[in-house]
Amino acid sequence: MRFLFTYLVVVIMVVWSPVVKACQCPVVPLNRELTANYQLIFYGRVVDVHDCGDRPGEAIFEIRELYQGNSTPTFTIVFDCKEECYLPFQKGDEWLMYTNYRQMGNGRMDWCSRSRKMMSVPKEDFYTVNYGTTFDDDIRFLRDSLGIHRTASSELADNGPRNQHPDLNASAIMLIVSLAGMVGFYVLIRYWLFKKR
Repeated sequence: MRFLFTYLVVVIMVVWSPVVKACQCPVVPLNRELTANYQLIFYGRVVDVHDCGDRPGEAIFEIRELYQGNSTPTFTIVFDCKEECYLPFQKGDEWLMYTNYRQMGNGRMDWCSRSRKMMSVPKEDFYTVNYGTTFDDDIRFLRDSLGIHRTASSELADNGPRNQHPDLNASAIMLIVSLAGMVGFYVLIRYWLFKKR
C-alpha cells in the first residue's frame, strides 16, 4: 500500500510539473547597492487599475513618499498578468515600489524586484518571511539612507507645446532689431572694404 501511494504521488508530480509554475525569485538583502539598481523607488497607493487584456495591465499610483528618482505625484506601473510571480493590483492597496523607467511617467513592474505590497494582517506578510524584514523596516531603511524627495508638479510633466510663441509686439521688436543689426553689419562691411582701397 505504501509503495502504491508513493508511486501515485510521483506520477501526479510528473504529470503536473509542466503545468505548475513556481515563483522563484532570488532573495536579496535591502542595502544601498540594491537601491542603486533602480531608477525610481517610492511608497504609494493604487488609485486605479487597468487589468490585462490584449495588452499589459496598468496600475496608477499616488506617490506618498518618493525616495529615489523623479516623478509627478501620480505614476503608472505597467505589468504582465502572465508572469509566474504575478500578484494582482487592487485599488486602495499600498505598495513599496522599486522600478526603472519604461517611458516618461511610467515604469515596468519587475515581479522579482524588492517591490512589496503592504499586507493588512502582518502575520500574513509572506514578504517578511522571504526578505527577513517587515514593510515598516524597509520604509525606515529608505527614509534613513535615501531620504524623502519632493515629486515634480503635474504642470511640469505636461507634454504640451514646449515653445512659446511671442505676441505681436514682441515679434515686431525682434524684426526691427534684426533689420537694424543687418543694416549695421552691412555698413561696417562697406566701410571696412572701402577703407582698405
